[in-house]
Amino acid sequence: MLCLARQMKFVGDPANAAAHARENMKGVVDGFGARLLEFVAQAGETLGRGIAEVLDRALDERKARGAASDARADVAAVDATLGDVRALDERIADIRQRVWEASDEDVADAAGDSRARP
Repeated sequence: MLCLARQMKFVGDPANAAAHARENMKGVVDGFGARLLEFVAQAGETLGRGIAEVLDRALDERKARGAASDARADVAAVDATLGDVRALDERIADIRQRVWEASDEDVADAAGDSRARP
């Protein structure tokens, strides 16, 4: 109402005051809308640049760590494979030992059998 009273002061005819106030308010709203759109556009651009910078930095760090972590992953894979090979080597040595023990027993049995036979 205060705005209407001010408008009536500047517009002599009260019937024209409402139309004048309406046009004035439309200008205020349109101006606010234009400033708001500009603000949102600038904020969006600023946010986009900020996100791009963060992503670029993260990508650079990931690439830097990626080379090191790829090498670490390769070393870990080689270590795991080496552990598997060592375990297989131990199993083979155990099997060889049992084969030789069995062969010695078979030879002794065979020798004992031949001694038992006249």
